[in-house]
Amino acid sequence: MAQIRQLQISYYPNQDRLLFRLSTSAGRQLSEYRFFLTRRYVRLLWKALLEMLQNNLSAEEKQKSEPTKAASMTLKHEAAVAKSDFKTPFEKSHSYPLGKDPILVEKLTIKQGPKGERLLSMYPMRGQGLDFHLNDQLLHSFCQLLTQATNQAEWDLNLDFAQAESLISKQNLN
Repeated sequence: MAQIRQLQISYYPNQDRLLFRLSTSAGRQLSEYRFFLTRRYVRLLWKALLEMLQNNLSAEEKQKSEPTKAASMTLKHEAAVAKSDFKTPFEKSHSYPLGKDPILVEKLTIKQGPKGERLLSMYPMRGQGLDFHLNDQLLHSFCQLLTQATNQAEWDLNLDFAQAESLISKQNLN
């Protein structure tokens, strides 16, 4: 089973898209998956990521008020981001299971994996995509990278954990 090794998200202004690169390792073999994300897709993705984060709260935290849930998510996010390595350059791969050209992602689902873990599924309209598990650390790192890239893109999506309370209550995430 391949393990997620690195995540990278960068803005491509000439296409007004984000390039999401995910590398995995299985033994010595590094594989890279490349996806283009549109502004519309990122809006949907952010809602799904917030749902995943809220589902990762303890049963006790889930029973608390919306502001308290948002505060818990923000604290966990800040702690996880502090442990993340955003300085190591993305390692080049020689294996591209879905091809070297980025896939334009249009479908997004969260589903249950075989071991009960939550899988994020990213697929184009037709063809192959990827299902992958983001543990808490990777999930928070992914959110941070997405926030930084959308800020660089000046998309005005406000993917900010300081606003998690309003996003949670607007989306009625449970």
